[in-house]
Amino acid sequence: MSASIECLQQLLGGQLSAFAHKLATEFPDNPDILARAQELAAGMVKDIDVVNYKPKRKTRGPRKPQKAIDPAERCCARVWGDGSGSHRCKKRQADGDFCKLHAKKAAICCKPCATIENGKKRHGLFMGRFDDWQDGEEGVLPFKDTNGFLRIEWTSESMRARVSADLKSGALKRPTVGLGSVGGGSKKKKKTPKTVVPSAAEVAAKELADAVSSSAVTSAVSSTESSLVSAVTTAETKLNEPVQTTPDQQAASADSQVFDADTEDDEPEQNTSDSGNLLAEIDAATVSSNESKQAEEEQEVEVEEREFGGKTYHVDSNSGTIYWLNDDSDERYGTEIGTWKEDGPSINLEHVDWL
Repeated sequence: MSASIECLQQLLGGQLSAFAHKLATEFPDNPDILARAQELAAGMVKDIDVVNYKPKRKTRGPRKPQKAIDPAERCCARVWGDGSGSHRCKKRQADGDFCKLHAKKAAICCKPCATIENGKKRHGLFMGRFDDWQDGEEGVLPFKDTNGFLRIEWTSESMRARVSADLKSGALKRPTVGLGSVGGGSKKKKKTPKTVVPSAAEVAAKELADAVSSSAVTSAVSSTESSLVSAVTTAETKLNEPVQTTPDQQAASADSQVFDADTEDDEPEQNTSDSGNLLAEIDAATVSSNESKQAEEEQEVEVEEREFGGKTYHVDSNSGTIYWLNDDSDERYGTEIGTWKEDGPSINLEHVDWL
């Protein structure tokens, strides 16, 4: 038997032994209660199969397919998608022609390519409706503001050619700062979990878990909790049953009580108390850890937009991490997709198709 299994059995045995002593204190009229409770506890610890334990896992059923939204009931906002300009919000209309998110933006400003703070921040429904066109020219996506500054660089070949031609002719100007500039853009905020410093009790609990092979032992402790409660309840029921004794046994029990009174402060009970204290520390550490996770707050990271190869990247200026922030209504929003290096963006292979 490995040292970790022996340690676990000693730990559980100490806890059950402490419970047996507590029962003896609660029922002083029954002289055999301590011995019987300790016998039951020893049998329970011996029967625990830590090696072959397999935790039960909850299985989820298949997801139900979502019902397709009628185009007439779909949000009318244009979203980035793959940057071609042909993507429309997938959510259902909730307030007029838009979903709740885009309705709030449309209430601020419905004009495409509108900016504030000297062009550094988007304003309102930045990409407009799915049927909005630049200056009413059908087929030409909104790409410049009312001052003639470039604000959106779409990825389609036709829009790239149009932007290039207008820049050469002077009909379009590239701003020196903000959206549309080289390496500039608005700063978006991505929420990241706040680092939580572990408490002294959590550190002690972790060290104990490492000492007894945490993966197997922790699973066994959590799995046997319910069985221990059930077994203890059964033990209480049995212990409360009247004991049939003969006159000779009663005399022997009286002598035993006198002996127990003289040795009630011996070392076994002290060891049991130490075991109980150790378990109390572990429980306190577990509770503290759970409370720390529940109280975990979020902090914001400043992310700026950078242009490269006709594409827009959202980069943390401090760490160089690239985030996918093209569509805040998409479940992929906020995913780390690569790193910005000296020669430009380096995108993870599994995220290349997202751009």
